[in-house]
Amino acid sequence: MIYNFKFLYFVLIVLLITACNGHKEASSIKEALSISESTNEAYASYNIEAHSEAVPIYGIIDTAELLLLEQTKDTELPLIRFFNIWDKSIVVSTFGYGDIHLFDSHGNLIRNFKRMGDSAQDYHALWYSWLDGQQLAVYDAQNRRVNYYNPDADFVKTVPINYPTTGLYSFNNHFFFDTSDRLYEEKEAINIVVLNNELEYESGLLPYETPEPFRTNWGPNNFEPYSETILYQDPMNNTMFQWNRVTQSFDSLFTIDLGEDWVWDNEDYYGDKALAKQVKDSGEKVIRMKNTVGENYIFLRFEQFGSFHSILIDRKNGKYQKLTSNQGILEDRTFVPLKWLGDKLVFTIEADKIDGFIQDLPEGVLSYKSASTDISANKSAALLWLSFKNSDEWK
Repeated sequence: MIYNFKFLYFVLIVLLITACNGHKEASSIKEALSISESTNEAYASYNIEAHSEAVPIYGIIDTAELLLLEQTKDTELPLIRFFNIWDKSIVVSTFGYGDIHLFDSHGNLIRNFKRMGDSAQDYHALWYSWLDGQQLAVYDAQNRRVNYYNPDADFVKTVPINYPTTGLYSFNNHFFFDTSDRLYEEKEAINIVVLNNELEYESGLLPYETPEPFRTNWGPNNFEPYSETILYQDPMNNTMFQWNRVTQSFDSLFTIDLGEDWVWDNEDYYGDKALAKQVKDSGEKVIRMKNTVGENYIFLRFEQFGSFHSILIDRKNGKYQKLTSNQGILEDRTFVPLKWLGDKLVFTIEADKIDGFIQDLPEGVLSYKSASTDISANKSAALLWLSFKNSDEWK
């Protein structure tokens, strides 16, 4: 009886110590991450120190896979801004005037779409493109329409766009219009207008302050695919929103808390255009951000003091690491994250930066996805798949 009592007492003490240690560990994580439940996923707020110490990105890269694209007189790409996997093939294009190109998984050219032109079945310029089911949608801002094409580059249909919009996305028989830089129908200050497949108005979502003193963008579109749904983030808002198909609304997925460095937490800048322009021109505050979101990681970019800053965030525990590069390519537009595929983040890198980047990689990290490995002969932007070490190994 005495033995049983002592044993139970011992177990109780061990459990108490374990609970205390666990609480301390959890408390340290919560300094960088707070989580609450929402209707879609666990909502998180990530507390980020914008001026934290930066480390070279090469030190946390686990694997790097380089894809050089086959070059012809029609496929030279100085930069890549749109990238998708389409039935195991790779579709890429630039922004503005240019063609859409379809490659196989080894970078061999399958076809050029050659759909830039003046006919109703072509586009004037590439403002934005995305995959809608098994079709490629291209937004032609000049002609106010969306054209759809199949993998053979055949024209499928066109949808006229009569609503004012900065960007748009079609998904799950809905159209999502980004109206974040204007008053919808000159009265509603909302970020998103949702239309059905017949372009009939369904709802206006995510109200914002009216009117903000100026607007800014980050790339041609604020929508991006994510798992089985889509995400939206206005670059002047530090919260990422996720489309909820059940409630037909956008739920908060996470917030990036940059503290006093984030200008729009201060209401004094709303309505005072001169003050807002002054802080924007100084570069001292962060006025816009862009998050590339994966299932387990977030790649955050923001602009401050005239250059871009990059931070990798582990969504599971809130740990983050600010990153730099020896060539300064993370600080400009020559090395840009495009999309997470699982736990690999696909970047585009401009041709004249490729050799310098791979020379700085640790031995044994680099492999080639492409049939070609001749970097010296390559004149086009390339694609680079990067996976990262577990956050426990970050500094």
